[in-house]
Amino acid sequence: MKRFFFLVLIATFSCMEKPSTGDLVKDMVVQTNKDITVDFKTFSTYALPLDTIGLVSNTTETSAIVSNYSKAVVNAVKRNFDNQGYQRVELNQNPDFGVNIFVVNDLNVFQSVVYPNYYYGYPGYGFGSYYGYGGYYGYPYVNTQVYNQAILVIEFADLKTIQNDNARVVWTANIGDLITSVDQNAKVLEAINQAFVQSPYLKK
Repeated sequence: MKRFFFLVLIATFSCMEKPSTGDLVKDMVVQTNKDITVDFKTFSTYALPLDTIGLVSNTTETSAIVSNYSKAVVNAVKRNFDNQGYQRVELNQNPDFGVNIFVVNDLNVFQSVVYPNYYYGYPGYGFGSYYGYGGYYGYPYVNTQVYNQAILVIEFADLKTIQNDNARVVWTANIGDLITSVDQNAKVLEAINQAFVQSPYLKK
């Protein structure tokens, strides 16, 4: 009986189609983390700037993004928190938690000098070559690799238990890559929604 069940499982999973590379890059990766000691139902109000998101980048000194893109991202985050049963208030109204939204952009350029191998003799023989016979040395060249990645980060910071002017972050969502994703603007909004879908514990 067990053997029959095992064979059925093999037959079932062998029929599943492997997603294509094109399908895998259509959507952004959404990673969420929570503090398991926190009861999110104890939070009711939150603070959130409505027109700006932060920027952490090694290519510019600019620390904020103010654009239609930032407004769309903020509105999507606000809508999701509102749908979870929370209410947005101003910072001077002592909100239970604050929402931080920022983009981390990391650009790295790696360069290395490649020295082609020294070839000598004839294939299959272990002896070297004399000066002027059989040997050659390739010209070195520079190999350049560029790594550029941007991630959207959403943080849920507990403002009720601030210690030493620091608020504890109890939930985060990391969304990316913003640069390589197809149809970035639409996909990032879908990814924000997905972050809340896979975090049902945020629901009041």
